[in-house]
Amino acid sequence: MPFSGKNRIFRRFPISQVSRRSRIDPIAEYFDHFITMLNFRQTKFLLTYICVILACILTANVEIERICGTHRSGEDVQNVSISQISEYERQQGSKLYDRRWFDRIIRIDQNIIQPQLRKRFKQVFKENSFYVEGKSVLCVGARRGGEVRAFQDLGALAIGIDFNPGERNKHVLYGSATELQFASNVFDIIYSNILDHIQDTTTLFDEICRVTKRDAFLLLDLDQNKPDEWSVRDLRGQVDNFSRQLESKGWLRLSRKVILNEKDKGKIALVFKRHSTSV
Repeated sequence: MPFSGKNRIFRRFPISQVSRRSRIDPIAEYFDHFITMLNFRQTKFLLTYICVILACILTANVEIERICGTHRSGEDVQNVSISQISEYERQQGSKLYDRRWFDRIIRIDQNIIQPQLRKRFKQVFKENSFYVEGKSVLCVGARRGGEVRAFQDLGALAIGIDFNPGERNKHVLYGSATELQFASNVFDIIYSNILDHIQDTTTLFDEICRVTKRDAFLLLDLDQNKPDEWSVRDLRGQVDNFSRQLESKGWLRLSRKVILNEKDKGKIALVFKRHSTSV
């Protein structure tokens, strides 16, 4: 018997089977569609989540390099062999890469170190009848440059060096305290507060003698607190030892003061002057 109309599409199935399929197929099709959409959404969400995580990681790395710096006096870090960076240098420069320390360092550098040292430096040179205006100054281990700016506030031509000065730091260059990159007999004043971070103080003092002029001033701050994880020596009880080392190289100690009103309370500030006849 021929079929017509909508019965024609069911001509291959019995009436009972057609009735069941007409009820089940839409439900199965909807369920399959739902599962497909659910899997697609889960996959899309997972891919989006992974992309966001990767973007955050890349952005964080770029930001860290931008803030902390990967340049050495204009030289791109890619041009510096990894083997040329010692473990000691890596460890000493790591403090600025730690976000827990970075914000605190910047805040202290600008709001505490710079104004405190400016006040003290002004008093030191007043006591010694020395005019700092126009004089050349090197700050060894200056990090972000608070001490450099303190000298600049007093009219000096000042620059600093550090293993990790950070990028776009106009006050501090990359440099090593035991291998100063400057010509001989060029600085009127040297300032440093990092003797607890120096492995070879003899070489440091030799370099200071090389780059300073006759009658130059040397200002050293010696931390008297318990050494931290970046320290390589304990400075407590070492004042006279360092003084003897410098005196043997032609430096005269002018003063020794315990500083109680600055950061690192209790540190000892030493002021030396180089003999005009010293070589």
